[in-house]
Amino acid sequence: MDLKNSLTSFDIFHPLTYYIPIIYFITRVLENFTNTSNFWTKVWNKIVDINDDDYTFKLYGTIIYTSLIYWIVGLLYFSMDVTQKPKSFRKYKTQPDANEPLDYKKILLALPLVLFNQLILNPIVTCIFVTIGRKTLSSAHIRYTTSFQQLMIDIIVYQLIYEACFYYAHRLFHHKYFYAKIHKVHHKFTAPVSLMATYAHPIEHIFANMLPIVIPISLLKLPISTSWIVMTLTTIATLGDHSGYHLPFLHSPQFHDWHHAKFSECYGAMGILDKFHGTSKNFEKAINSIRHRTIFSMKSVVELYPDDLIEKSNIEAKNSENKKIQ
Repeated sequence: MDLKNSLTSFDIFHPLTYYIPIIYFITRVLENFTNTSNFWTKVWNKIVDINDDDYTFKLYGTIIYTSLIYWIVGLLYFSMDVTQKPKSFRKYKTQPDANEPLDYKKILLALPLVLFNQLILNPIVTCIFVTIGRKTLSSAHIRYTTSFQQLMIDIIVYQLIYEACFYYAHRLFHHKYFYAKIHKVHHKFTAPVSLMATYAHPIEHIFANMLPIVIPISLLKLPISTSWIVMTLTTIATLGDHSGYHLPFLHSPQFHDWHHAKFSECYGAMGILDKFHGTSKNFEKAINSIRHRTIFSMKSVVELYPDDLIEKSNIEAKNSENKKIQ
Protein backbone atom coordinates (compact mmCIF):
# COMPACT_ATOMS: atom_id res chain seq x y z
CA MET A 1 0.00 0.00 0.00
CA ASP A 2 1.18 3.51 -0.84
CA LEU A 3 0.57 5.16 2.51
CA LYS A 4 1.42 8.60 1.20
CA ASN A 5 -1.44 8.46 -1.27
CA SER A 6 -3.74 6.84 1.27
CA LEU A 7 -3.17 9.64 3.74
CA THR A 8 -4.38 12.27 1.28
CA SER A 9 -7.32 10.44 -0.28
CA PHE A 10 -10.89 10.92 0.88
CA ASP A 11 -14.17 9.30 0.02
CA ILE A 12 -15.17 12.47 -1.80
CA PHE A 13 -18.77 11.66 -2.66
CA HIS A 14 -21.20 9.71 -0.53
CA PRO A 15 -21.16 6.02 -1.64
CA LEU A 16 -24.92 6.17 -2.18
CA THR A 17 -24.06 8.49 -5.09
CA TYR A 18 -22.30 5.56 -6.74
CA TYR A 19 -25.05 3.10 -5.87
CA ILE A 20 -27.64 5.16 -7.76
CA PRO A 21 -26.21 4.20 -11.21
CA ILE A 22 -26.13 0.55 -10.10
CA ILE A 23 -29.78 0.70 -9.03
CA TYR A 24 -30.64 2.46 -12.30
CA PHE A 25 -28.82 -0.20 -14.35
CA ILE A 26 -30.53 -3.08 -12.52
CA THR A 27 -33.91 -1.38 -12.99
CA ARG A 28 -33.33 -0.97 -16.73
CA VAL A 29 -32.33 -4.64 -17.08
CA LEU A 30 -35.47 -5.74 -15.23
CA GLU A 31 -37.60 -3.42 -17.36
CA ASN A 32 -36.19 -4.99 -20.53
CA PHE A 33 -36.96 -8.46 -19.23
CA THR A 34 -40.50 -7.56 -18.17
CA ASN A 35 -41.35 -5.24 -21.10
CA THR A 36 -42.07 -2.36 -18.74
CA SER A 37 -40.68 1.17 -18.55
CA ASN A 38 -40.26 4.22 -16.32
CA PHE A 39 -40.41 2.25 -13.07
CA TRP A 40 -39.08 5.02 -10.82
CA THR A 41 -41.25 7.66 -12.50
CA LYS A 42 -44.28 5.50 -11.77
CA VAL A 43 -43.19 5.06 -8.15
CA TRP A 44 -42.79 8.83 -7.80
CA ASN A 45 -46.24 9.43 -9.31
CA LYS A 46 -47.73 7.01 -6.78
CA ILE A 47 -46.18 9.09 -4.00
CA VAL A 48 -47.47 12.33 -5.52
CA ASP A 49 -50.96 10.78 -5.83
CA ILE A 50 -51.21 11.01 -2.02
CA ASN A 51 -51.72 14.76 -2.47
CA ASP A 52 -50.96 16.37 -5.81
CA ASP A 53 -51.43 19.98 -4.70
CA ASP A 54 -48.09 21.62 -5.49
CA TYR A 55 -47.66 23.71 -2.33
CA THR A 56 -49.10 21.13 0.06
CA PHE A 57 -46.97 18.32 -1.32
CA LYS A 58 -43.74 20.33 -1.31
CA LEU A 59 -44.33 21.63 2.21
CA TYR A 60 -45.92 18.79 4.17
CA GLY A 61 -44.48 16.02 2.00
CA THR A 62 -40.94 17.31 2.51
CA ILE A 63 -41.40 17.79 6.26
CA ILE A 64 -42.83 14.29 6.74
CA TYR A 65 -40.36 12.57 4.40
CA THR A 66 -37.20 14.16 5.82
CA SER A 67 -38.39 13.53 9.38
CA LEU A 68 -39.00 9.85 8.62
CA ILE A 69 -35.52 9.48 7.11
CA TYR A 70 -33.89 11.15 10.12
CA TRP A 71 -35.72 9.18 12.80
CA ILE A 72 -35.77 5.77 11.09
CA VAL A 73 -32.08 5.75 10.16
CA GLY A 74 -31.08 7.50 13.40
CA LEU A 75 -32.98 4.99 15.52
CA LEU A 76 -31.37 2.06 13.70
CA TYR A 77 -27.94 3.36 14.67
CA PHE A 78 -29.14 4.35 18.13
CA SER A 79 -30.56 0.88 18.80
CA MET A 80 -27.07 -0.59 18.40
CA ASP A 81 -25.79 1.74 21.12
CA VAL A 82 -28.72 0.99 23.43
CA THR A 83 -28.71 -2.81 23.05
CA GLN A 84 -24.97 -3.22 22.32
CA LYS A 85 -26.16 -5.67 19.66
CA PRO A 86 -25.41 -7.25 17.32
CA LYS A 87 -22.19 -8.07 19.13
CA SER A 88 -20.43 -8.64 15.81
CA PHE A 89 -20.94 -4.94 14.99
CA ARG A 90 -19.00 -3.67 18.01
CA LYS A 91 -15.80 -3.99 15.97
CA TYR A 92 -17.10 -1.27 13.62
CA LYS A 93 -17.01 1.38 16.35
CA THR A 94 -14.86 4.36 15.36
CA GLN A 95 -13.98 5.09 18.98
CA PRO A 96 -13.72 1.70 20.74
CA ASP A 97 -15.55 1.52 24.07
CA ALA A 98 -17.09 4.99 23.55
CA ASN A 99 -20.77 5.19 24.57
CA GLU A 100 -20.52 1.75 26.16
CA PRO A 101 -22.81 2.15 27.95
CA LEU A 102 -24.61 5.25 26.75
CA ASP A 103 -24.81 8.22 29.07
CA TYR A 104 -28.62 8.27 29.21
CA LYS A 105 -28.70 11.36 31.42
CA LYS A 106 -26.71 13.26 28.78
CA ILE A 107 -29.00 11.95 26.03
CA LEU A 108 -32.16 12.97 27.90
CA LEU A 109 -30.80 16.45 28.56
CA ALA A 110 -29.96 16.85 24.86
CA LEU A 111 -33.19 15.37 23.49
CA PRO A 112 -35.45 18.44 23.97
CA LEU A 113 -33.18 20.56 21.74
CA VAL A 114 -33.05 17.82 19.09
CA LEU A 115 -36.86 17.61 19.15
CA PHE A 116 -37.14 21.39 18.91
CA ASN A 117 -34.85 21.53 15.89
CA GLN A 118 -36.50 18.57 14.19
CA LEU A 119 -40.17 19.12 14.98
CA ILE A 120 -40.43 22.93 15.21
CA LEU A 121 -37.47 24.62 13.53
CA ASN A 122 -37.31 22.29 10.51
CA PRO A 123 -41.00 22.82 9.59
CA ILE A 124 -40.70 26.61 10.05
CA VAL A 125 -37.63 26.90 7.81
CA THR A 126 -39.16 24.50 5.27
CA CYS A 127 -42.35 26.56 5.20
CA ILE A 128 -40.39 29.78 4.57
CA PHE A 129 -38.25 28.05 1.93
CA VAL A 130 -41.22 26.54 0.05
CA THR A 131 -43.29 29.74 0.27
CA ILE A 132 -40.49 31.97 -1.02
CA GLY A 133 -39.54 29.26 -3.49
CA ARG A 134 -42.84 29.58 -5.34
CA LYS A 135 -41.14 32.39 -7.24
CA THR A 136 -37.46 31.48 -6.98
CA LEU A 137 -37.28 27.67 -7.18
CA SER A 138 -37.84 25.23 -10.02
CA SER A 139 -41.15 25.78 -11.82
CA ALA A 140 -41.26 22.10 -12.82
CA HIS A 141 -44.46 20.27 -11.93
CA ILE A 142 -44.22 18.10 -8.83
CA ARG A 143 -44.66 15.01 -11.03
CA TYR A 144 -41.61 15.92 -13.12
CA THR A 145 -38.62 13.58 -12.92
CA THR A 146 -35.34 14.44 -14.59
CA SER A 147 -33.29 12.15 -16.83
CA PHE A 148 -30.77 9.82 -15.21
CA GLN A 149 -27.85 11.75 -16.70
CA GLN A 150 -29.17 15.07 -15.39
CA LEU A 151 -29.88 13.52 -12.00
CA MET A 152 -26.25 12.42 -11.59
CA ILE A 153 -24.96 15.86 -12.64
CA ASP A 154 -27.33 17.56 -10.20
CA ILE A 155 -26.30 15.28 -7.33
CA ILE A 156 -22.58 15.86 -7.90
CA VAL A 157 -22.90 19.65 -8.31
CA TYR A 158 -25.21 19.79 -5.28
CA GLN A 159 -22.62 18.03 -3.12
CA LEU A 160 -19.87 20.42 -4.22
CA ILE A 161 -21.97 23.50 -3.40
CA TYR A 162 -23.09 21.89 -0.14
CA GLU A 163 -19.44 21.30 0.78
CA ALA A 164 -18.60 24.99 0.31
CA CYS A 165 -21.63 26.17 2.30
CA PHE A 166 -21.12 23.69 5.12
CA TYR A 167 -17.36 24.17 5.39
CA TYR A 168 -17.42 27.95 5.71
CA ALA A 169 -20.48 28.02 7.96
CA HIS A 170 -19.02 25.34 10.20
CA ARG A 171 -15.61 26.99 10.34
CA LEU A 172 -17.22 30.32 11.18
CA PHE A 173 -18.93 28.71 14.16
CA HIS A 174 -15.51 27.61 15.35
CA HIS A 175 -14.45 31.24 15.72
CA LYS A 176 -13.92 31.74 19.45
CA TYR A 177 -16.89 34.12 19.74
CA PHE A 178 -19.39 31.86 17.99
CA TYR A 179 -17.95 28.66 19.44
CA ALA A 180 -18.39 29.77 23.03
CA LYS A 181 -21.90 31.11 22.54
CA ILE A 182 -23.29 28.71 19.91
CA HIS A 183 -21.25 25.80 18.54
CA LYS A 184 -20.01 24.49 21.88
CA VAL A 185 -23.45 22.96 22.39
CA HIS A 186 -22.94 20.49 19.52
CA HIS A 187 -19.48 19.52 20.73
CA LYS A 188 -20.69 18.28 24.08
CA PHE A 189 -20.62 14.88 22.34
CA THR A 190 -16.95 14.10 21.67
CA ALA A 191 -18.04 10.59 20.71
CA PRO A 192 -21.08 11.27 18.49
CA VAL A 193 -24.46 9.54 18.75
CA SER A 194 -26.62 9.38 15.61
CA LEU A 195 -29.85 10.84 16.98
CA MET A 196 -27.88 13.73 18.47
CA ALA A 197 -26.67 14.79 15.01
CA THR A 198 -28.95 17.84 15.18
CA TYR A 199 -28.17 18.57 18.81
CA ALA A 200 -27.13 22.14 18.03
CA HIS A 201 -27.98 25.70 18.95
CA PRO A 202 -30.99 26.77 16.82
CA ILE A 203 -28.92 29.46 15.10
CA GLU A 204 -26.32 26.88 14.12
CA HIS A 205 -29.03 24.44 13.02
CA ILE A 206 -30.41 27.04 10.60
CA PHE A 207 -27.13 28.37 9.20
CA ALA A 208 -24.87 25.29 9.30
CA ASN A 209 -27.35 22.41 8.97
CA MET A 210 -30.27 23.66 6.90
CA LEU A 211 -29.00 26.50 4.70
CA PRO A 212 -26.19 24.39 3.17
CA ILE A 213 -28.98 22.12 1.89
CA VAL A 214 -31.36 24.90 0.87
CA ILE A 215 -28.80 27.02 -1.01
CA PRO A 216 -27.70 24.44 -3.64
CA ILE A 217 -31.30 23.29 -4.17
CA SER A 218 -32.24 26.92 -4.82
CA LEU A 219 -29.24 27.74 -7.01
CA LEU A 220 -29.67 24.62 -9.15
CA LYS A 221 -33.47 24.99 -9.20
CA LEU A 222 -33.84 21.28 -8.51
CA PRO A 223 -37.27 19.70 -9.01
CA ILE A 224 -38.85 18.32 -5.87
CA SER A 225 -38.11 14.70 -6.90
CA THR A 226 -34.36 15.44 -7.13
CA SER A 227 -34.50 17.59 -3.98
CA TRP A 228 -35.78 14.64 -1.98
CA ILE A 229 -32.93 12.47 -3.28
CA VAL A 230 -30.19 14.94 -2.30
CA MET A 231 -31.85 15.54 1.07
CA THR A 232 -31.84 11.77 1.62
CA LEU A 233 -28.14 11.55 0.79
CA THR A 234 -27.28 14.46 3.09
CA THR A 235 -29.40 13.20 5.99
CA ILE A 236 -28.00 9.66 5.83
CA ALA A 237 -24.45 11.02 5.56
CA THR A 238 -24.99 13.30 8.57
CA LEU A 239 -26.42 10.47 10.66
CA GLY A 240 -23.56 8.20 9.58
CA ASP A 241 -21.00 10.88 10.48
CA HIS A 242 -22.50 11.05 13.99
CA SER A 243 -23.24 7.35 14.41
CA GLY A 244 -19.89 6.23 15.77
CA TYR A 245 -19.94 3.25 13.39
CA HIS A 246 -17.87 2.65 10.27
CA LEU A 247 -20.05 0.00 8.65
CA PRO A 248 -19.22 -1.94 5.46
CA PHE A 249 -20.47 -0.52 2.13
CA LEU A 250 -21.58 2.74 3.76
CA HIS A 251 -20.22 6.25 4.19
CA SER A 252 -17.02 6.56 6.22
CA PRO A 253 -17.51 8.64 9.40
CA GLN A 254 -13.76 8.85 10.14
CA PHE A 255 -13.36 12.44 8.92
CA HIS A 256 -16.14 14.01 10.98
CA ASP A 257 -15.51 11.69 13.91
CA TRP A 258 -11.97 13.09 14.03
CA HIS A 259 -13.45 16.58 14.14
CA HIS A 260 -15.55 15.69 17.20
CA ALA A 261 -12.56 14.10 18.90
CA LYS A 262 -10.04 16.88 18.11
CA PHE A 263 -12.29 19.98 17.59
CA SER A 264 -9.86 22.02 15.49
CA GLU A 265 -9.73 20.12 12.18
CA CYS A 266 -11.88 18.60 9.46
CA TYR A 267 -14.62 21.22 9.15
CA GLY A 268 -16.07 20.08 5.83
CA ALA A 269 -18.18 17.13 4.78
CA MET A 270 -16.06 15.89 1.89
CA GLY A 271 -12.57 17.06 2.80
CA ILE A 272 -11.92 19.07 -0.37
CA LEU A 273 -11.81 22.49 1.27
CA ASP A 274 -10.02 21.16 4.34
CA LYS A 275 -7.29 19.98 1.99
CA PHE A 276 -7.27 23.35 0.22
CA HIS A 277 -7.12 25.38 3.45
CA GLY A 278 -4.79 23.02 5.29
CA THR A 279 -7.29 22.24 8.03
CA SER A 280 -6.82 18.48 7.96
CA LYS A 281 -3.02 18.18 8.24
CA ASN A 282 -2.97 16.18 11.47
CA PHE A 283 -5.80 13.98 10.24
CA GLU A 284 -3.79 13.20 7.09
CA LYS A 285 -0.88 12.00 9.24
CA ALA A 286 -3.07 9.76 11.39
CA ILE A 287 -4.21 6.19 10.83
CA ASN A 288 -7.77 7.55 10.71
CA SER A 289 -7.01 9.03 7.29
CA ILE A 290 -6.06 5.64 5.88
CA ARG A 291 -9.27 4.25 7.36
CA HIS A 292 -11.35 7.02 5.81
CA ARG A 293 -12.85 5.03 2.97
CA THR A 294 -15.86 2.91 2.16
CA ILE A 295 -14.96 -0.65 3.06
CA PHE A 296 -16.11 -3.48 0.82
CA SER A 297 -15.43 -6.21 3.33
CA MET A 298 -17.03 -7.56 6.49
CA LYS A 299 -13.76 -6.85 8.29
CA SER A 300 -13.55 -3.63 10.27
CA VAL A 301 -11.17 -0.83 9.24
CA VAL A 302 -9.15 -1.56 12.38
CA GLU A 303 -8.64 -5.13 11.18
CA LEU A 304 -7.81 -3.95 7.65
CA TYR A 305 -5.63 -1.04 8.77
CA PRO A 306 -4.28 -1.74 12.29
CA ASP A 307 -3.02 0.98 14.61
CA ASP A 308 0.66 0.17 14.03
CA LEU A 309 0.39 0.27 10.21
CA ILE A 310 2.04 3.69 9.83
CA GLU A 311 4.81 2.80 12.28
CA LYS A 312 5.55 -0.44 10.42
CA SER A 313 5.49 1.39 7.10
CA ASN A 314 7.99 3.98 8.39
CA ILE A 315 10.30 1.22 9.63
CA GLU A 316 10.09 -0.57 6.27
CA ALA A 317 10.80 2.68 4.43
CA LYS A 318 13.78 3.40 6.69
CA ASN A 319 15.17 -0.13 6.18
CA SER A 320 14.72 0.24 2.45
CA GLU A 321 16.66 3.53 2.47
CA ASN A 322 19.46 1.95 4.53
CA LYS A 323 19.77 -0.89 2.02
CA LYS A 324 20.07 1.63 -0.83
CA ILE A 325 22.85 3.49 1.02
CA GLN A 326 24.71 0.24 1.68
